[in-house]
Amino acid sequence: MVLSACGDQPQQPVLPPAPVTPKPHLGAAPPLVVDWYSPSGMTFGKGYSSLSGELEGTCVKGTVDAKSIGTLSANYDIKIVSSTQALASSLGITAEASVGFGLFSASAKSSYLQSQASNSYSVYVIVYSEIVGPSIVLSGAHIMKGDEDPGGQDNYADFINNYLNFYAKCGDKYLAAATTGATYRGIIRLDTASSSEKTELENELKVKYGSASGSVDVKQAVSQISSQYNVHINEFYDGVIPTKFATDYQTLLDNSQNFPALFTAQCSGQAVGSAQLVCLKSANFQDYQTLALEKANTTVLDQARSNAETLTSYAIGYQNKLNDSLTAQLNPFLFTDTQSAINALVSRNSQLLATAKGVIKQCARDARDCVAPSTVNPPLTDPSTLPSPHQIDLGKPTTCLDYKNKYMAFGDIQKNHPLQDANYRLYVGNQTARVANIWCADMNSAAPQEYISLAQPNNSRTRFGTPASASTTLWSKIKLDPATLNIFPFDFRYALVTAGNAQSPFGYASDTPGGGVKFNDDIVANSDLRGTNFQFPNSLYVWQAFMPGATGGGISRPNTQQVDMVAPHNGMTAFSVNSTSGIQEKIQLEFLNPNN
Repeated sequence: MVLSACGDQPQQPVLPPAPVTPKPHLGAAPPLVVDWYSPSGMTFGKGYSSLSGELEGTCVKGTVDAKSIGTLSANYDIKIVSSTQALASSLGITAEASVGFGLFSASAKSSYLQSQASNSYSVYVIVYSEIVGPSIVLSGAHIMKGDEDPGGQDNYADFINNYLNFYAKCGDKYLAAATTGATYRGIIRLDTASSSEKTELENELKVKYGSASGSVDVKQAVSQISSQYNVHINEFYDGVIPTKFATDYQTLLDNSQNFPALFTAQCSGQAVGSAQLVCLKSANFQDYQTLALEKANTTVLDQARSNAETLTSYAIGYQNKLNDSLTAQLNPFLFTDTQSAINALVSRNSQLLATAKGVIKQCARDARDCVAPSTVNPPLTDPSTLPSPHQIDLGKPTTCLDYKNKYMAFGDIQKNHPLQDANYRLYVGNQTARVANIWCADMNSAAPQEYISLAQPNNSRTRFGTPASASTTLWSKIKLDPATLNIFPFDFRYALVTAGNAQSPFGYASDTPGGGVKFNDDIVANSDLRGTNFQFPNSLYVWQAFMPGATGGGISRPNTQQVDMVAPHNGMTAFSVNSTSGIQEKIQLEFLNPNN
């Protein structure tokens, strides 16, 4: 307790003694740290019920010293998860933090976890941008007695002698501290078509990007992931609000990269204290027992809290199972189960979830109604023992036709839902086969074709004729032989002439105007495989042909995935095999070295 001086001696101020912080009792529950939220009436010392998730009365008094926020730096990180439980935890929603229906609130995070966007058939890349500032602490905290409580109630006596009455008014925890700062979480969801594909994808992402940290690494990783895979974007934030909502990976990147500057603009210089709860990233709720030297009889609540955590854990499990079965219901062609079997799973999981929610609501109303799952009528089943829909497993298809045939072999559901032209994960390279994202064209035909989707701009250019005119060809895809990894520079199916009227092969630049005319500007071309699974081999030769009077020209290779070309004035450059072979009909690539 904190004792303060009283009496009429204004001429000599009496300083209160330093607050004595009691040693936490062994019976105290651990603190609860959650992402900051700002319901009406949120103040330091405010009570909180971990069963209902609601704020309660204020039964604790103390002092709060305002802290000024300066310019802070951000930590950038990437986390790769493949289970709905890990996804929920990454979003700050766990069974402990969700007791009292927290998971099933109207928050954006809760809505996301209750949707089919959260399922067991996807891999999630979570982009973190976190800013951590000074903590605001309630010092000298003590449970108010009758002379301090506005209603004259001796809260400390109730805590020791009539805990359930105390809990009804004050809850079981109080807001003891808050951390300034902000948290940005960008979610990139990658869907998979089979269990083996999911395992391969998760391992690939962890090898390539699992250690990415810092703004440059994270930016590069997100750019590559989003260019190689079909992705779905979501974002969540605490502390400050981005100026633009992310619906694509570039905006997600911009928001995460700009988060420190945004926080500085909105929060730098702010004096955060009890009167101004802004720019906060997390709240710390402490058990009242940490303020008492005597042990309160919390047996009823302890049992209720234990049961509620189990119930909430079950509810999270049922929600996950329901999401999975709804995903199967919406995409039956990706599963081997019959429609009736999937409908039965949806029905059972819905019923179990509704029952668990009902019992959790009872807990929120009265701690004595928090019962164990086994005593619910009918008893609640452990969600880990419940069946899930069965994804089709395509094994390791090596071509687009192989993928199509394996898919169609599963049955009538698949035959009635033909595959579209899109990126698919194939095992290409014959004897050195590795998984790669390959665009499959003509999937509705008997002979689908393989292409590499190019994530970066790829231009080939030429200038010729009298009078001379320049033409530019922009490449979005390049044809691939999946066995040999040869590409075909003269396949113009996904090449668009954006200037002039002449097509130029992939990896080509020429400047051969007629009549001996020379121009001051250069004809520049480039080939860029960044964002794909491939690189140019060291043996790749870029051939240069010089005609009489040729000047200039050059070739550079910034890395194994890029070739930049400047055509000589009155000459050309082109992908080749050796110095005498000239332009080639096919050029062999190799798999990207993860260390490059």
